Amino acid sequence: TTWIEWGADLYNWKLPGNSIKEKFINHINWVIRKNILQVGLTFEVDEEEIRRQMGEKVNCIYTPLPFAENRIKLLEESRTKKLNQKKEIRIQVAHNSLQLNNHINILSQLEKYRENNIRVILPLSYGTYGINGQFGGFAYRKSVIQCAYSFIGKNKVSILSKELPLEKYLQYLWNIDIAVFNVNRPIGLANIIYMLYMGKKVFLPANSPHYKFFKEIGLPVFKTEDIDFMTYDEFIRPVDTQV
Repeated sequence: TTWIEWGADLYNWKLPGNSIKEKFINHINWVIRKNILQVGLTFEVDEEEIRRQMGEKVNCIYTPLPFAENRIKLLEESRTKKLNQKKEIRIQVAHNSLQLNNHINILSQLEKYRENNIRVILPLSYGTYGINGQFGGFAYRKSVIQCAYSFIGKNKVSILSKELPLEKYLQYLWNIDIAVFNVNRPIGLANIIYMLYMGKKVFLPANSPHYKFFKEIGLPVFKTEDIDFMTYDEFIRPVDTQV
């Protein structure tokens, strides 16, 4: 048996374990994982977590995230359809409504820039149903929106509540200037890879494996924690002037 891990099933499979049912499900999940001989990694840095959970005997192979052959073509075609004519700085916060994205923490960091010409965009089109009954919730989604309006100002916040076709989503990403993520495990990798290709400024937690990986291979990513100490000019400074 080969298990092709996909992020959440590696990092977020364990239930709190407070009930007999949850303890039983956790035990079954653990037994299954301990008896798998080979794991396909969708991201290279996941091997460290695999070894931590399953030991050194398991064989790891690299089975990368799938991208269609025309993806570069779509990226380049969507480049010519930029819509941002207002010259406002567009900041994407996370990529879905899962609680593990720590939206409110990010929004509190961005609050000090509210008087500047910014627009904060919250993609909340999916994630309310969570992962195995955890990390979701409509109440959390509502609280994120309310905090965004309170911290940034309702007139400077946009909510993406519907999923977009890929071509439209790529066009949207070309119009983003900055993206801020605050999750300590790899997540939203397609978004991050697209935005790095586009030259966008991407913030990731300094202690996350994907931040370390991108830095090691020479890609320009920035520490989410540093936002607390950045002036507005430092925060919005284009990537090509900092590499």
